[in-house]
Amino acid sequence: CPEIICTNESLRLSAWSDWDTCSKSCGGGIQKRRRTCLINANNCSECLEETRLCQESPCPIQQATLWSDWTSTTNPMNDGSIAEKRTLFICTINSLSNKQLPEIKSDTVKYRVCDTHAINDCQETDSLDNIHFDNWSSWSVWSECYPSCGVSGSIETRRR
Repeated sequence: CPEIICTNESLRLSAWSDWDTCSKSCGGGIQKRRRTCLINANNCSECLEETRLCQESPCPIQQATLWSDWTSTTNPMNDGSIAEKRTLFICTINSLSNKQLPEIKSDTVKYRVCDTHAINDCQETDSLDNIHFDNWSSWSVWSECYPSCGVSGSIETRRR
């Protein structure tokens, strides 16, 4: 809006409010600010709201890797069962510039513990705390392949 210089006392405008919070944290959002007619609002024809772009920098790009292979890890149960872990990494690129290296972090770690007497009897969990082999169903059959984000694979599940 162009700046309005009020000459008529009955159309005096308030000062602009502060800008609202941007509607997005990245990738281009909008902000608004407002003002009101202080006297005789019905005859006020000036611009009472302004909008501007904000947070126009590109959003970080996040890409998950495939799960790593299972590798041996310390077994806190010390009962002869086999403990393994695998990791899913998240790569974050904070800008579209080739000058910035991606940030790679271990986002999720999964553990599995397999009974040495029944090697197919494994529990997969987010933690090795309080793991028990009771009340687990058998593994399901492998599912159909569901490609997602350029990665394909299949899963098997079980419940307890």
